[in-house]
Amino acid sequence: MFFSFLLLIVVVVFLLSIPPPCSASWASPRCWEARGCITCCCCCCCCCCCCCCCWLLLVVVVVVVVVVVIVVVAVVGPRVHHEVNGRRLEEERLISEGGFAFVYEVRDLDTGEAFALKKILCQDEEGLAAAKREADVLDGLPSHKNIVGYFGSAIVKQGAGSGNHEVLLLLELCPGGHLLDLLDRHNGRIPEEEIVKAFTDVAEAVFCLHSNSPPIQHRDLKLENVLHGSDGFWKVVDFGSWSDESMDLAALEALGPKQLGILSEELGRHTTMMYRPPEMVDVYQKLPVTCAMDLWMLGCILFSLMYSQHPFQDSAALAIRTAQYSLPPRKPLLSPKLVELMIWLLLPDPRQRPTAKQLVLALWQWTETQ
Repeated sequence: MFFSFLLLIVVVVFLLSIPPPCSASWASPRCWEARGCITCCCCCCCCCCCCCCCWLLLVVVVVVVVVVVIVVVAVVGPRVHHEVNGRRLEEERLISEGGFAFVYEVRDLDTGEAFALKKILCQDEEGLAAAKREADVLDGLPSHKNIVGYFGSAIVKQGAGSGNHEVLLLLELCPGGHLLDLLDRHNGRIPEEEIVKAFTDVAEAVFCLHSNSPPIQHRDLKLENVLHGSDGFWKVVDFGSWSDESMDLAALEALGPKQLGILSEELGRHTTMMYRPPEMVDVYQKLPVTCAMDLWMLGCILFSLMYSQHPFQDSAALAIRTAQYSLPPRKPLLSPKLVELMIWLLLPDPRQRPTAKQLVLALWQWTETQ
C-alpha cells in the first residue's frame, strides 16, 4: 500500500512538472507566428486555453486511473500461491473461517480445476500435531461419495525461528452450501422427502467412518459440517475432532472426581456444546464414550432439519443430560416413522441408541418402500 501511494505522488509530481501548452514559451509571439496566429492574438489565446484544458484533463484522467488501480490492489490484494501434492494453486476467495482455520477457494494453475484449501495456523507443537492428525485421518479414509474428497497436504513454516506453521489441506470444493443454507432456502420447512435424502447421505458417511478398524468417531457432526457437493451428494467435512478411542468409564474405577473433570474438559474441547451427548456433558454418570456419540449428534441434526431449530438451543447441560426437549408444531405434519427415528437417536443412554449400520438399514428400507 505504501509503494502504491508513493507511485501516485511520483506520477502527479511528474505531470505537474511538464509545462502546459499555454505556458509562457507557448504564448510568445514567435509561437503565434508558428501557429499562423500573427494577425489575431485573441485567436491564439483561445487555442492556447483549449490546449491547456486538454492538458489539465489528461492530468486528471491519469491520476484517476492510478487511484483506481491502487484501490483495486488494496481491496483484492495480490493473488497468493501455494503448492500441494505437486499442484500449483492460486487463491481466489475466502469461503469461511473459524478459530485458527481458514478455507479458500483455489484454482489449479495447470488444469483449471477448483478446490477448497483449508489453512490451519499452528502456533505451537500441540496445534501442529492436531493439524497433522486431521491430515492423517483424511489420507487414510476410503473414497466415499458422502465424505469430502481429499487431495493431499503440505506444511509451511512461517518465518525463520518463529515456530509457527501453516498446514494446508487440499479438499473437494462443495459449492452448494451447508445444511443451514438448505433450511434457509426452504424458509425452515424442508419437505420430508428432501430431509430423508440429506440425512441418509450424512448417515452413510458416519456408517463408513464407523466401519473402519478401529472405528473412527467424527465427534463434531453439526449442520455447518455437512456440505453439498457439485455431484449432488451431501458430504461430511471437518475432521479436526476425530478419535478412534472408546472408553467405558464405569470400568475405570481409578478415575476419581479430579480425573473425571480433566477428562470432561478434554472431551468437550473440540466439540460444540449444544451437540454434545449426555455421556460427554456429564462424565460423572460414567456412561460409555463410544461411536454412539456420533449417533446423538445425528439426532440433533435430524431434529434441526425437521423443526428448523435445535433440540437443545440453550445448551443447558441438565436438559442434555436427561434428553429433555419438546417437539414444536409443524405443518405439514411429519410421518410418525421419522419422529420415532429421531427419538431413537436422542436416547440419553448411548447403549440404547442405534448403531450407524442399524440407522442406514432403516433409512434404506424406508427409501425402498416410498
